[in-house]
Amino acid sequence: RLFVLKGTELFYYKDRADNEPKGVIRLCGASFYFVKSTDKENHFRIKHPDFKIRDLACEDERWLDAWTTCIQEVIDKASKQKEMAGWIYKKDKGGKHGWKKRYAVVDGSGILRYFENPDDLVCKGELNLKDSTFETIGDERDSLKQARRSRASSSGAGGKFLFNIIMANQVRQFYTEGFSDRQKWKACVDNMGALRRQVGESDVVEKGWVMKKGGGSSLLGRKNWKRRYLVLTR
Repeated sequence: RLFVLKGTELFYYKDRADNEPKGVIRLCGASFYFVKSTDKENHFRIKHPDFKIRDLACEDERWLDAWTTCIQEVIDKASKQKEMAGWIYKKDKGGKHGWKKRYAVVDGSGILRYFENPDDLVCKGELNLKDSTFETIGDERDSLKQARRSRASSSGAGGKFLFNIIMANQVRQFYTEGFSDRQKWKACVDNMGALRRQVGESDVVEKGWVMKKGGGSSLLGRKNWKRRYLVLTR
């Protein structure tokens, strides 16, 4: 196989002439180690909690040193920058189809991409986390109690730890099954949200929650107040 490393993703091709990769190995959250193999020289292994173990081997020690150095640097950099990869539940944007389980990946550019399966090549959608804000839904003490109940449960069933990611043009709701997982996403979003937007994107002057009175021709709609997230840009 021909391997090409792009960011934290290791794509592999069946042939050098192929335009599309055959598959991908995601390195964010992965671990790497050498294997003493009796049937294959220059053998190493990439292990990830969401993927099957990948056993790889190089033609010689020179390539083994080059690849292992490169892969380990990528894994270390992703951890330092609080890049993220893992399962998450995403609420349908329109609210009609409930929750969907997605595998989400956030790289150093601040882009969150979500996939139906961990090793899918084509993402279902993406969100720009630059200048975004993480908002916990619910009381933190209740979340801690829920986490303790989940750990104590004989069934091992997870909880539902809700949060919003507030962006300049939209608010999206998510949840994780574990309290610690939500904390990891908070650290990731806080870090990516601090990234400055590229030149040409709108500057946000002010943002926050407001109560908006309904409009339209409906008498009932004009009387109702709705909570909305307001973003004021230059």
